[in-house]
Amino acid sequence: MSLSIFSFITALIWSNTFIIILSILKNQNKFISFFSFKPLIFLIIICILRLIFMFETNHMVIIRSYDIFPNIIDLFNKTILTIYDYKFSILNIFIFIWVSGTIICIFTYIKELIKLKSILKNSKPIKNPNIIKILNNVISNSNKVYKTSIFELDFIPSPMVYGFFTPKIYLPKIHFSDEELYYILSHEYYHFLNRDIWIKLFMHIICSIFWFNPFIHILKTNLIHMLEIRCDNKVITDKTENEKIKYLESIMKVLKYQIANKYLLNNTFERLNNIVFFKNKNTSNIEQRFNIVTKNYRNKKFDIILYISIFILFIISNIYIVQPAYECTEPNAYSINSENSYILNNNGIYEMYIDNKFVGNIKESELKKEPLSYLKIKNIK
Repeated sequence: MSLSIFSFITALIWSNTFIIILSILKNQNKFISFFSFKPLIFLIIICILRLIFMFETNHMVIIRSYDIFPNIIDLFNKTILTIYDYKFSILNIFIFIWVSGTIICIFTYIKELIKLKSILKNSKPIKNPNIIKILNNVISNSNKVYKTSIFELDFIPSPMVYGFFTPKIYLPKIHFSDEELYYILSHEYYHFLNRDIWIKLFMHIICSIFWFNPFIHILKTNLIHMLEIRCDNKVITDKTENEKIKYLESIMKVLKYQIANKYLLNNTFERLNNIVFFKNKNTSNIEQRFNIVTKNYRNKKFDIILYISIFILFIISNIYIVQPAYECTEPNAYSINSENSYILNNNGIYEMYIDNKFVGNIKESELKKEPLSYLKIKNIK
């Protein structure tokens, strides 16, 4: 198992393909009405796994690229800057910008987290016995008990939960009825039970590493939308149609509050909320959430077929890898690839074989260089 620029590009191509498929299916209400949203969450997991697992193995089937990939490799290896005796290729510059961007993204996230904590310190603990009673009912009905604190905070755009280990729920200054408050607190408490803050932290790390890939930011948006739908689904489980409508009314009240107080809300907190919590205000996403809550979906007897299909596609994406191929036109020159060549370790002496014919010895220092680094090394026992 090894990591190369070819396995990296292949992983990007496949993961971006999965993200495109996810985005298309996510916007199809008929698909969700038939299969529910859960296969989409599974597809998100597959997208992330394919992005992370960017290694190549000896069992992969190589797809030879004679035009596109050789040109890409030649472009990456092109020297564009020389400082003293050091030459820097486009690949070197790209890696430098990539790492620098990742460091900036991570430090920005940490900085915003610190700012967020300082803002949350200004919140006031809610001691209203009725609100505490409602919160206790939410906790007891969830069957998972965590010591939970509840606070009120001026000019925050929406209710939110914060805390990696101990949940703290923050409410804006909105007057909720007891029933509305129950639904709002349930939604936020389920965010904590689902470990959504950990998922968002992990997603932010992924976005920080692959910040240059626009598709990863699309994946982030889809992920956060699915997390909201999952919480909606938890809240409305076993609820009547009238109770579902009441739940949606509580969400509408928050949306109306945001619109009415657009210029009064804390802009700094709004920015922090977007960076730390990835809040999504896409109108079509909110409309889809409402549709999912109000509709009764069919029995998901075909789900297993869809899960298997997605997993098979993931396996296929790990079987094939694209690598550059070059035509050998020089006389007495060899075409070296992992299909016709290998290296034999003969007690520390590395012998090169092409088409099972010995062609010469290789220095150990050259084994890490391309294309020798992609060849299988056989040991004499």
